Amino acid sequence: MGPGRLVEVTGASVVLGRSRSAQLHLPSQDVSAAHARIAWTDSGLVVEDLGSANGTWLDHRSLAPGRPFPLGWGQPLHMADFVITVLEPDASAPPTREEPGQGPTTATLAAHLLENLAGSRDAALLRVTHPPEEERLVQLRPGSRVRFGRDPRCEVRLDDPDLSRIHAELVMSARGAVLRDLGSKNGLTVNGVRWSSGHLTSGDVVRMGGCEVWYEDRAQALLADLGPGQPDRVPEGEDPAA
Repeated sequence: MGPGRLVEVTGASVVLGRSRSAQLHLPSQDVSAAHARIAWTDSGLVVEDLGSANGTWLDHRSLAPGRPFPLGWGQPLHMADFVITVLEPDASAPPTREEPGQGPTTATLAAHLLENLAGSRDAALLRVTHPPEEERLVQLRPGSRVRFGRDPRCEVRLDDPDLSRIHAELVMSARGAVLRDLGSKNGLTVNGVRWSSGHLTSGDVVRMGGCEVWYEDRAQALLADLGPGQPDRVPEGEDPAA
């Protein structure tokens, strides 16, 4: 699984969808504006597909639209690239007042959003351009290590006199991509700013010599649209592990 986000919402029902007016905003073109509803009823949690274009899946079963289905605590609910699970409220938390037929009125539902990256973590990639060569695509997975330079050992080897033999290195982890200048003669920039070491953000543009590298991370971009939480950048000269 990829990175996730815990979202606490109040009320006895929650609409999930692409629309920003939805209580739980899921930023994807494959999600309908009002995709599904999770509600607390006298008999427990239920989920209802609201006539979505691409469907709502519970335990690998497509839900018929407009019909509530029982939903268990922690039971995975699939919508496009998202997996949503509803966590049972903390039993140790102070009791909250309940309204008849409405269930708990405070912190009723806590939804854990996880992008479904199982088997498809190639959501992160590098687009490398170095005219007159054709553009190269480099897929990234957690644990990937990509070195840039003139040395034949480099995963991205570039015949460029302005590059050092091993100029820079990118390492991909579950937290994202860390790019380090390996003591190169001419350095590198990210979005026009001199760079030593730090986490990249989806959409960043790296330049070294005559090479331009675009970093794209679909999972990170989706989570950024859900709210803050990107890794902090590390100023030039500081160790990101410190």
